[in-house]
Amino acid sequence: MAKLITKILRPDTGKAVIVALDHGLQYGILEGFENPRLTLLKVLNGEPDGVRISEGFLYHFHEELMKNPNLKKIITPDVYDVSITNGEMRGIMQDQLFSVSEMVKLGADALDAFLILGRKNPLLLEKNMKYLARIIEEAHNFGIPVLIEPLPSEFAEKGIRLALELGADGIECPYISDMKRFALIVENSPIPILIAGGAKKDPKEVFQMVKEAQDAGAKGVIFGRNIWQHKNPAGMIKGIKEIVHNKASIEKALEILQKQI
Repeated sequence: MAKLITKILRPDTGKAVIVALDHGLQYGILEGFENPRLTLLKVLNGEPDGVRISEGFLYHFHEELMKNPNLKKIITPDVYDVSITNGEMRGIMQDQLFSVSEMVKLGADALDAFLILGRKNPLLLEKNMKYLARIIEEAHNFGIPVLIEPLPSEFAEKGIRLALELGADGIECPYISDMKRFALIVENSPIPILIAGGAKKDPKEVFQMVKEAQDAGAKGVIFGRNIWQHKNPAGMIKGIKEIVHNKASIEKALEILQKQI
């Protein structure tokens, strides 16, 4: 049985550089993302392998997103309260917003959903797992893969194992600076792991994070703020792609970034 995840990974490297553009679902307006179309065009100029977006984003910018037939559209089907710390009153809201059939009809190549651990109420995890099992089954019936993002990172190992048991095709894992821990996570996971970037960092730090994760066995990245909050999103994408697909050095990626300015 062919692995569905290969549909969003580059066939020559088995990896992908995906730009997250679904932050409006969680945060509303963020710096660098005030104008969604302008931000999208800056990102597309860097030629990422894919974008992670909402169904509404794909609906409104369908023409721009469909121009490149090789661009993979990964849809976020759910939303959660941005507070995921254990024991807080917030963090209880999570729900599916878009139907799998509608996402597929619009052109989704994959889905990327949340698995949130560490909340005091065990019924929330039960509901989350049942929801994920349902959309994974529905997506697989349409022949598209599902990635799961387990949060927060302190529960990464447990979350990845749960995702595997639920039938996920790939993992979006929060960046873990402890490379020994991350390398073991990758070694123990039979499904590909791509790292998330989190809050904006200095370009050199971003490239170092990418390089270390790839050396540890990651299959790419899903970055948002570390791309479009920088003054040169296209340069950041091209630098990251050089590391992910061509095993370039951090210095080479910085050189590419400078050439793009």
